[in-house]
Amino acid sequence: MSITVATFPGETRASPRIWAEAVYPGLAYFNSVERGGLFPAWEEPELFATEARSAFRTLR
Repeated sequence: MSITVATFPGETRASPRIWAEAVYPGLAYFNSVERGGLFPAWEEPELFATEARSAFRTLR
């Protein structure tokens, strides 16, 4: 199973990449973005859409 993770700086529990790799051995995509918060799709819709496209691109 492939897992994708994007972390936003305003999240209450943003995970570092090393933690995500330990929990999800099939990690296919990880990115920490510079803007956004607890509700990234609402606060930064363009950035959220870009991240979603990038994540699903790795699963093709």
